[in-house]
Amino acid sequence: MTREILIDETPFGIRTLLNREGLPARMMHHFHDRTPAPVGSLFWAKMGKRDDRLGGQVCDLGGGEQGLLPIRDRTYPEGSMQLVGVRREAVGDKKPILTDRPSLRLPAATVAPSGEVKPGALGVMPPRQELLNFAEVEPDQSGPLTPVPQAVRHIALIANSSVDVIVCNTGDVAAKLRPYLPETVRVDVDGRISLEIDEVEDRSLRRRVPLSGGGSLVFDEAEALTAIDLDMGQRQGKSAKGAAINLFREALDVLSSEISLRALGGQVVLDLPRGAVRAPKMIRDQLGAMLKTAGLSSIPAVTKEGLVVMIFGQNRASLRDVLSCEVDDDSLVTPGRQWRADVLANQAYSKVAHALREDLTRKVTLVLRDDVHRVWSDRDAAVPLIDVFGARLTVKPGAAEAFRMETTT
Repeated sequence: MTREILIDETPFGIRTLLNREGLPARMMHHFHDRTPAPVGSLFWAKMGKRDDRLGGQVCDLGGGEQGLLPIRDRTYPEGSMQLVGVRREAVGDKKPILTDRPSLRLPAATVAPSGEVKPGALGVMPPRQELLNFAEVEPDQSGPLTPVPQAVRHIALIANSSVDVIVCNTGDVAAKLRPYLPETVRVDVDGRISLEIDEVEDRSLRRRVPLSGGGSLVFDEAEALTAIDLDMGQRQGKSAKGAAINLFREALDVLSSEISLRALGGQVVLDLPRGAVRAPKMIRDQLGAMLKTAGLSSIPAVTKEGLVVMIFGQNRASLRDVLSCEVDDDSLVTPGRQWRADVLANQAYSKVAHALREDLTRKVTLVLRDDVHRVWSDRDAAVPLIDVFGARLTVKPGAAEAFRMETTT
């Protein structure tokens, strides 16, 4: 079955979306002005002091960033250089967790520092010679090792053997990917996917997810715990018990995708209608089968009252933390949070590109809120649009909302 990957690259960064059976199932983001140590990336690190409280050795990754290498049986000499990989991204105030046994993950190969090649997510494809020797030269200073484009790393991390179509927003992105993909994978170009990814981002932060037959899943995400309520709403059925059981069956179809898409980690508590819990073991088995696609997980408890405790491994920040940040006032995203400025700038870019592409006589004035305009200006985001569509775009600050488009023909 085709599992389509959409990949969108703009001056602000890269967004990648995996669709599974018609539902958005996983997203990855890399913003150029943040996300300094994404999972799977490689660094030459300068080894620092051992911190027994943290159970590892602190490393300098360059650019003022530090990481933690958990090691018990050895300590690298302080000041020495060591090739490391990011096993878990920085989450909150926690440093990224590193490994001293890194590998270069490509879509169709996994290359060890020794040059040994193993299959990748999309099978086996011999990498170029320089990639076999990616760790050959040790630098004098710490910093990232970037032998392949970030878009290629996204595909290597998000793809699986069922993927046979990748759709990019521009031909330039497709050209970057093509040398790293087997011939069995088709690469298409469609600028409209940017708007589709915008829509998924917007939906992913909504608290309530409606179910097709009535009722909904309600997500309340905190730093260390996520609560999910299966709400029956006004759902009708032959009986309260029958309605609850049918609702749970429908929820299974979307719950795994929502958990994976939101990148939930740690403890997740699911509150089911009591009528849905005919037998705790049956619930555990059904959820266990469903959660296989959501990554490493366990279900330590299912109670007769309908509370299910699930534990998920987490190697990256949740989508909520990637796309939004805390504020003192209520916001449109969720109480106490608002969209990050670079996310809004990226969404404005998608909509402007679509408007210019759809009508070749249209002139667009993009008015941005001051913080969004600063991000836009810092990345010179108008330049690639003008290169493609001509001087039909004007960008200026002053909008009360995040962004506003004014068009003339």
